Amino acid sequence: MPLSCSPLRALLVLMLAICGTSATAGIPNPPTSTVPPGFIACPWGDVDFTVVVRDVASNPAIGSVVELDFGTCPSFSICEGCCPGVTVDPVNHRISKATDGNGVVTFALKMGGVCGG
Repeated sequence: MPLSCSPLRALLVLMLAICGTSATAGIPNPPTSTVPPGFIACPWGDVDFTVVVRDVASNPAIGSVVELDFGTCPSFSICEGCCPGVTVDPVNHRISKATDGNGVVTFALKMGGVCGG
């Protein structure tokens, strides 16, 4: 099946873990964080997926690790030169990256494949 830019109805599991915190960063709190409602992957990596991680007081959660888990999508293909600045776990189909000083992480993933919901 050829790779193409298409919406993916993946069962993404967003896991937030403290990778390292500063004095101003709190524990990530999913209800105050922002995650887009859908995910689109493209082999060119020209579609951004941005997550904003905040603590319970809505302060940025700096240095938190956002992990995209595609474990239920084994046909997912990570393109060569996939994603500068991210950690790729090809065996478990996971991609992760730490938030910046504003609690923001943006993935521009070079990926393709199909994942059913």
